[in-house]
Amino acid sequence: MNEIPLFDCAAHPTLTGGWLRPQDGHANTFDRLIKEMDRANVAHAVAFGMAGVGGYEAGAYIREAQHFGERLVPVAFCDFAEIKGTRDASAYLGQLRSLGYCGIKIHPRLSAMQVDDPRVLAVVLAAAELGMVVMICTYPYEASIRSLCNGVEHIARLLFAAPHARVVLMHGGDVRLMEMASFVRHLPGPNVLLDLSFTMCKYKGSSVDLDVRFLFENFDRRICIGSDSPEFSLDVMRERFDFFAHGLSREKIRNIANLNLSRFLGRA
Repeated sequence: MNEIPLFDCAAHPTLTGGWLRPQDGHANTFDRLIKEMDRANVAHAVAFGMAGVGGYEAGAYIREAQHFGERLVPVAFCDFAEIKGTRDASAYLGQLRSLGYCGIKIHPRLSAMQVDDPRVLAVVLAAAELGMVVMICTYPYEASIRSLCNGVEHIARLLFAAPHARVVLMHGGDVRLMEMASFVRHLPGPNVLLDLSFTMCKYKGSSVDLDVRFLFENFDRRICIGSDSPEFSLDVMRERFDFFAHGLSREKIRNIANLNLSRFLGRA
């Protein structure tokens, strides 16, 4: 099935090649990502930087990503340290939009904040006004009470408060994948997409495999896939995608492989 090109919804190349763990070295470069894309037949990838990781700076990051043309879609990290109050959100996102970013990544865990923080809603509403996509990390688990404050219910309240925002739910809620999918299924309109990056790779051999397969078979118009590179290589993403896509119609395979995300980002 390698002839079907993929669109990776979650890659994290860095300017210095570093990553969250110092022991990972400095191999997490843009050039390495492109080589993995070529090997695994990944046509496009969303590239995220993260504040404090790998020398991230918004201007430098998008300039590096643009060296690779349309193959990479740079999405800015939402640095809430730059947003002191809710009125700052529009100006902050406007600056990122002017740099060329089409979207913003909200990472509650890395930002040490809760989804119900008023600044999160302010960012989502501002992004909707500016026509930017919002990508929200839905992996809530950490050694903090915040783990209980960033779950499916909290994401749901946020989306109900911003019904016109275009939102990608990154990692699909992790092990609460089916619960998140059931919520997304009942939302009106196609403005929320469920991403399976990390989750489809992490839990091989567990009951989550059955959930991912169920969504491939029954929810093919509302999901997309990704690697969460460098957490998982693009070769692993390809292997897992082929496993879940086996036996599906070509239409469903293409929807999940690249069309859903391409359309969502206006790049079909």
